[in-house]
Amino acid sequence: MAEQIHSADMSMVATTTGGTGAAQLGATPATYLHPGTQIATGWLVTWREVNADGSQWQIFRGRYVAGSPNTITRETLLLRWDNGNAFINWPDGQTRYIFPDVFARDAVLLDSEGRLPDGLVRTPLQPVSGNYSGNYPLTATTVFIYSPIPAGTRFLWLNGYVRGYPQAGALDLLASAVLRNVGDTATDVDFSTVGALSVAAGSSVSMPITMAWDLGAPLAEGRSMRLSAATSNGQTFNLQEVRVSIACGRQ
Repeated sequence: MAEQIHSADMSMVATTTGGTGAAQLGATPATYLHPGTQIATGWLVTWREVNADGSQWQIFRGRYVAGSPNTITRETLLLRWDNGNAFINWPDGQTRYIFPDVFARDAVLLDSEGRLPDGLVRTPLQPVSGNYSGNYPLTATTVFIYSPIPAGTRFLWLNGYVRGYPQAGALDLLASAVLRNVGDTATDVDFSTVGALSVAAGSSVSMPITMAWDLGAPLAEGRSMRLSAATSNGQTFNLQEVRVSIACGRQ
């Protein structure tokens, strides 16, 4: 699950901790604020760490942790001065300065009219759903949602659920999705399994359906998405309700 990345203004702290692990925090330079005044303990933050003469630096993600002493963890290296792919192994006792940074690829830049670019906005389709007042005996693969995907789509998000219960014995319930070509004669993209659940005999269940997919490039023409369900061992699942929503992102 995605986690919010935090930041802070005019915050800086010194450290002399060597190595590549968590940095113990020292003094706050004059006119700057301590990270703890704006950043809660445990928050994920993008940090820049630089030595006193600016000759070495690294940008990383880590967490401010209040304690005795206060520390900043180093979790994910994003960039360093020499394009290396590992955290700098700082010498013990060397003074460096750590401060919150905004990494360029994390920044949301507005277009020339001050709006979010289309590619950063999820464009929801009309939510599609199937609701069953009775029981549909599901065994073999059955298409239960067939939805158009508009031209220009690059990103797809799928969320929903399948609800019901086994007719007799235990079974494995599976949901899959594919993107069909323009003429609906072949599959362009197989998203494979978007939901799977082992269901015990006599139990009523709701199986989540979820998917996030980058097609790599915007669709030149519209397509269609098929969502299917089946049981894997020939047992019958009494399908009571299907509800699915699809959102598209354009770039």
